Amino acid sequence: MSKIITLVSVLSIGVFVGWNSHTLYSSYSMLSQKVVAMPVPQNEDAPKPEIFHNSETQKNPPEFFSSKTLLDNAKLGVVIDLIKQDLDLESQNQLNKDVIRYAKSLLVNTANGENTEQRLLALLGNEDTKDSVLDVLARFYAKREKYEQAISSLYKLRSMAQFDEEYRKITSRISVLTRKNLKQLQSYNYRSETVDFFDFLIANEPDNFSIQMQYAQFEYKNRNYSHVEELLSVLAYHPDYSTQSQSLLQKSRHQKDMIENGIIPVPVEKKGDHYVVSAVINNQEPVKLIIDTGATMTVLSPKVIKELGLRLDDVQQHMTFSTANGVVRAPILMLDSIRIQNHLVNDLQVGVLSAFSHSEFSGLLGMNFLSQFAFFIDQKNSTLELVDVE
Repeated sequence: MSKIITLVSVLSIGVFVGWNSHTLYSSYSMLSQKVVAMPVPQNEDAPKPEIFHNSETQKNPPEFFSSKTLLDNAKLGVVIDLIKQDLDLESQNQLNKDVIRYAKSLLVNTANGENTEQRLLALLGNEDTKDSVLDVLARFYAKREKYEQAISSLYKLRSMAQFDEEYRKITSRISVLTRKNLKQLQSYNYRSETVDFFDFLIANEPDNFSIQMQYAQFEYKNRNYSHVEELLSVLAYHPDYSTQSQSLLQKSRHQKDMIENGIIPVPVEKKGDHYVVSAVINNQEPVKLIIDTGATMTVLSPKVIKELGLRLDDVQQHMTFSTANGVVRAPILMLDSIRIQNHLVNDLQVGVLSAFSHSEFSGLLGMNFLSQFAFFIDQKNSTLELVDVE
């Protein structure tokens, strides 16, 4: 049967089956007919189920040895050989039930993930239970946070759906896993992996315009403006996405024109009434600073100063600052550098204010940095434009 070829090709893990085919077929037929005596394998070198070595069981056998016991003890070798046979309808139905039950039992204990995955892939060889096994395989991958493999299994399962409701439920599961995987990839800043994942989604769902819009937004954030235009060319005239795509397309073209004119815009994030930019201090980890054109001096929190390995104990210079809580006197120290993308200022004085100790931001980017450049905050495109003053 064609499904046997599929099963054997999938099961490349080298499962050794030493039982005589005729004996195995007879075993399953006898099980289906509730015959209590089960034949012993003819090949002495083949793995034998423990049940055959239990003398008490042989003396007082139960009324019916379920085929689940056969599967559990003889593993997939039995399943493979049995599927190869031309079973009668009753035996085939029984086998199908047992394959599904066995697949679900594998999901309960996934301590050996690789072994479980290989067994589930092998069970896909039985076409009659392929949908059920795909469902279990998707849940197995999702449980282990292998979201792309889970989604791939669900795509195959959805292609087999016969009813609209079933199709919608699978689509909903795909959407949930897609969000989880994107969140995971972007939390680790895995850009190339995120691009690969978006490409995988679009290859499987070329008409999923929501995914294409998300992909375009991701590429805009990463300044791949040519790809943004390519992705939005499909969406620009779509009734549900035309407004959003036209807006993003206009912003993308603006950024691209600026780069061609030698101006590299810096992405900024709007937080309430503030614009926040990422800055690298003393060539260490980036921090989030609020752009404050009303602040004479750049300000950092004591926490950032400590993380930079700088000490405040010996600081002699202090300065008065006006804050929301009134006028405060704070220490001043000199940094080696502050860099925003390719815009660098060396030997910059900063104030150290405890007002940012419990803030999600690390301080303020003040005019003693910004005045080194011709700068402009493009609120429409959420960018900071910095041009070196010659």
